[in-house]
Parts: sequence; C-alpha cells; structure tokens
Amino acid sequence: MEGIVQSIKGNVVFIQIQNPVNCHSAEGCSSGNCCSAKTITFKALKDEHLGVHEGDYVKLESPRGKPLSAFLTFFGLPILAGVVCFLVLNPYFSPTVSSLISVALSLTAMVIPALFIKSESNLPRIIQVIPAISLKK
Repeated sequence: MEGIVQSIKGNVVFIQIQNPVNCHSAEGCSSGNCCSAKTITFKALKDEHLGVHEGDYVKLESPRGKPLSAFLTFFGLPILAGVVCFLVLNPYFSPTVSSLISVALSLTAMVIPALFIKSESNLPRIIQVIPAISLKK
C-alpha cells in the first residue's frame, strides 16, 4: 500500500491514499464511477531511519495479524464468558435477569480488546520513502 504523507505528529504519520472506486465492477466504466477515486486518510508509524517528511510518497506495511487469535479475542472469549455467566447465575436469578447480565458481560468483554487495538503497535509502518524521480516515470 502506498500514499502521500499529509502531516507528522511525533511518531504518528497521517497518510492520504487514493483508491479507485468500482473499476473492477461488473458494470465496468459504464457505471460512471470507474474513474472516480476515494481518498482515505489514516495513521501509520514513522520509522526514524527513513527521514519521512510531509509530502513524501511512502510505501506501507500492515502489521502482521493472527486471524484466529483476533476472532477468539473479539468473539470467542466474550461469548464463552456470557455462557459461563448465564450458567452460574441461572440457579440464583430468573432466566431473563441471567440472560441480561450475561449479554452485558459479553458486550463488555468485546469492548475491552477494542480499546487496545488503538495502540501504536497495531498501526501500519512506513517501510520505504519512494523518490520523486521514480514517480515521474
């Protein structure tokens, strides 16, 4: 993935990327959206050794993810916590109250990992600054 550096704040770089919209759709260019582009701005980590500046064209690398562990963190463990909570509370409360508490616990367990996703270690990294000379070719 590549984009243009818009601004830099500490180790975080704001990069603008243009993605073509609907160019590979079944309608082709007849849909009218083929040549339009969608601009996306997002954050990435700056590598101090590269000397990134505003206006530079940069290449990015996404953080390596583990899909199974991400699925279990966001869905598996919260659902398991909700089921266990329901089974523990059901003998002491009505099924409705046990269900509501279990759902609340499951939703809370889904939100907690989302708070950690915003950390800088989960951002894409800039791995290369592409010289302006190679852009003109």
